[in-house]
Amino acid sequence: MEKLELERLFEAIRKDDLKSFSSVMLSKSDLNISFGRFPILSLLYLYGSYKILEKYERFLLPIHNFQVVEENYDAYLKFKKHAKKSLKIFVLNEKIIHPIEMLAVLDERFLLNKYYKKLFKNEEIVKNIRKIYILNQKIDIEISHEDIVIPKAKLNFIQKIAMVSAVCVMSLVIAFSAVAIVTIKNKSGIGTAAAPIKVSTEQELQTAIKKGSKHYSLQNNIVLTKTFEADDFSGHIDGNGFEIDGGAFISNGLVENLTGTIEDLKVSAEIKEKNISQNYSIIAKKSSGNVKNVNLFAEIDWQAHNDTDIYLAGVVAHNTGTVENVNVEIFGKINNNRSSNVFFAGVVGLNDGTVKNCVTETARVEADTIDIGGIVAQNNNLIENCENDLTLVQVSEKEWHPNTAGICITNYGKISGCKNKAEVYAESKVATKKDDSSYAVIVGGIVCDNYGGVYDSRNLGSVVAKGDVSMCYAGGIVARNILTDVRAIVEKCKAENEDNVIFAYSKSDLVCVGGIAGHNSSEIVNCGFVGTIDADTDSTGTGVLAYVGGVVGYNAECKIEKCYSKVRFTQSFTDTDSRKYFVGAVAGYVGTVQYVSIDEVYTYTPYGLKHISNNYYVVDASFKYAAMGVKTYVYFNTPTGSEYVQVVNAEKFIPQTSLNDFLTQGEEFVDD
Repeated sequence: MEKLELERLFEAIRKDDLKSFSSVMLSKSDLNISFGRFPILSLLYLYGSYKILEKYERFLLPIHNFQVVEENYDAYLKFKKHAKKSLKIFVLNEKIIHPIEMLAVLDERFLLNKYYKKLFKNEEIVKNIRKIYILNQKIDIEISHEDIVIPKAKLNFIQKIAMVSAVCVMSLVIAFSAVAIVTIKNKSGIGTAAAPIKVSTEQELQTAIKKGSKHYSLQNNIVLTKTFEADDFSGHIDGNGFEIDGGAFISNGLVENLTGTIEDLKVSAEIKEKNISQNYSIIAKKSSGNVKNVNLFAEIDWQAHNDTDIYLAGVVAHNTGTVENVNVEIFGKINNNRSSNVFFAGVVGLNDGTVKNCVTETARVEADTIDIGGIVAQNNNLIENCENDLTLVQVSEKEWHPNTAGICITNYGKISGCKNKAEVYAESKVATKKDDSSYAVIVGGIVCDNYGGVYDSRNLGSVVAKGDVSMCYAGGIVARNILTDVRAIVEKCKAENEDNVIFAYSKSDLVCVGGIAGHNSSEIVNCGFVGTIDADTDSTGTGVLAYVGGVVGYNAECKIEKCYSKVRFTQSFTDTDSRKYFVGAVAGYVGTVQYVSIDEVYTYTPYGLKHISNNYYVVDASFKYAAMGVKTYVYFNTPTGSEYVQVVNAEKFIPQTSLNDFLTQGEEFVDD
């Protein structure tokens, strides 16, 4: 553990904060930590941390080998106070103070007898326990490796006086017991972390949100029966695992502006026929605070109508804080009744903060003229370790550019360790173009348009882009990897699932489809694709081209390095115009290359195939059109015009190799 985590761990022990202890203790293997001479179990006994003991004691009891970290001085001072004369047993050496010794110091006789046979013992520990009772209690105990007998301590004068006083007071206590019990039962807390205000009813929940600056703790499930008015909230809501069943009454959202924390809460909602004209989400419209350990189940039917951009989401519409460990299961449809840009995602709409460890469960969202992403719509900062299993379908009959992505529609920040498991689909049904307008359908397994970094991510779902008069881009990881003034990179990503298809179709315009990226104008490094790629265009279309690649469909003079593909091309690509389909197991097309002699194309700098290096591919001989796997074209500008040149075997071809053998080679290669 890092130093900061160790400090948090010690504070959790000292305050008996079970949730903080559990959040730091991610692995039970860390339970063997010892703060100097004090193992975790010894400290829990020392501080009387009963909540943590109740959950973790059984795991801590068998441990007798410890990982020693820096000792906390507060622990020593507290131990010194209890140890009294027996302190000299432990001060003269730096040996571990075992839990059984700590129980002896604390004179916890019941626990000492209960756990003596279970706790680790050796001859020295047996002697130390006996010395502790002689020095502190002035009694000699009977102790062996198997059993311990501690005589009842005699009452001293002060204890006898205290007992008599207790008997006298008992009658008064009994007389007021009924009142006391009622008072204790109704005691709500003062709103601090140690004494949160208890929330048990719908009205108490509404009051908590409106007051907004204290600590609140749900005591049971709450069912809303009237419209819930969202408000700004800067306090702390601990749901204790309970559920707010909002039904249709939570249609205004739970919180307007969150600057505090909402955690360990379940929320369910059924929000139908909802008209939306501004950013909207079920949990928080805007958050600079923390949303963690929240489960959301929702059925939706939303209509957006505004002339400005709108971000919609299940959890937070605009996040500048942290959203983590959130699970979303959402069903329904969303329509755009105007021509403005509307974006929807399962977790966060616009992310300027951190989204991590979030999951969208198996469900389905359909959109009409609304761009959709599984986790985030637009990312400007960090998305980490998130997973989408939400099937996303967008179909538009308007003059619109449909975008659909498994994780994020547009990425300007960093995406790392994410996975998409569901189908992502977008289709434009616009039949004719207006004037010289240009339309595009853009679909990515992880991201549609990447301007930042996508790392260590994986797509297992089908990717489909279709349009009659639209350009279509489809990529297993990103549809388009776009270089601006900042390098865009896709690194150590995989799209591997032979049952799924990367597919793009346009009746009368450009098609770019690739196992990793449909179009690349920046860098793709250490990535791999295994699966099926299909592309189609209307053969009667004028100037219609399809760029199809196992890694990249259209590569604009940019880097494809240390990648691999095992690809099945399902389209025959036997059109009479041999240049209609540009197909390659690594890149279908490389352009534009300045004119040099053909023999120099492999070494020409800074353009051309020099940027496509050290890649591997497999084309199975059982495929009818296996030769298409090496039909890469390069576009040249020449002094007299321009021409396409076919380049065969530009990369390392692995013939007749089984999938497992290839993947073994590919994995080793990609991890370089």
